[in-house]
Amino acid sequence: MNGEYTVICIGSNTATKHNTVAGILSELQSMLTDFHCSDIYENDDDTGLGAPYVNAVCSGIFDGSYETLAEFASAREKEFGRTPQSKPSGIMPLDIDIIIFDGNLICRRQSQKPYFLFGLKQIPVRHHTCLLTPKS
Repeated sequence: MNGEYTVICIGSNTATKHNTVAGILSELQSMLTDFHCSDIYENDDDTGLGAPYVNAVCSGIFDGSYETLAEFASAREKEFGRTPQSKPSGIMPLDIDIIIFDGNLICRRQSQKPYFLFGLKQIPVRHHTCLLTPKS
């Protein structure tokens, strides 16, 4: 199997949050082979600023570079209305975090959040030891 193993966390806390997360999961399913995903689940906004979120965690093999996947995530977030003011305002139309890529922990802070760990427990994960070298 060619490609890079990745784990991604998706979230939204707007009125269309369930459809938003489900739609992104569908897109990622078409982009990743050996795709697995958690249920879509709701949790409180951990900042206390906004409405409850829905989240999901997925994993799979991406046949491309980290940069290509990050560009996809950034473009989709912008398409759904994310701006630099989204997080401080407590309104998050779409958040796509690449947590693991090619066995490397990309975002240590996110990887320790209860909402991520809840979804992670629902999917098979290859690199439990990827808490190795954070890239951020």
